[in-house]
Amino acid sequence: SAIYAKKEDILVTSGTQQALYILSQLPFPNHKKTILLEQPTYHRMNDLVTSLKLPYQTIERDFEGIDLARLEELFKTGDIKFFYTISRFSNPLGLSYLTSEKQRIVELAERYDVYIIEDDYDSEFRYASRPIPALGELDRTGRVVYVNTFAKSLAPGLRIGYLVLPN
Repeated sequence: SAIYAKKEDILVTSGTQQALYILSQLPFPNHKKTILLEQPTYHRMNDLVTSLKLPYQTIERDFEGIDLARLEELFKTGDIKFFYTISRFSNPLGLSYLTSEKQRIVELAERYDVYIIEDDYDSEFRYASRPIPALGELDRTGRVVYVNTFAKSLAPGLRIGYLVLPN
């Protein structure tokens, strides 16, 4: 499983928290305002939207998956700027979307002009015989912003993150 990118599409940050902060502040080409967070999710992302008083909504994700009909309804009517997700081994539940779910999420994002922030925090530690594709690998229309870090693989104290941005 790999994300291929041109060097001009990569932005290096001082960790994923800085990357998420920057993304939450930027206007996106869809001119929408609301951030959609899967729940439960990375606690610092919840803290970020509440402390900055950003408009946000949530959608539940559990061991049964995510309600794709509800996701479509939110994308269609919710003024969603981006959907923040940890698509593989989510924190804190350790869930991964099925490839079919990922394909549907990317399709819905394209249909309803929504961006996806894919936080792939531990990709360096997965060496499966059948790799689980990232959302960014399935994206053909520039809807997915891929966020990752080198902190866990190089040194926990070293805060280097990166984004792979669509044009």
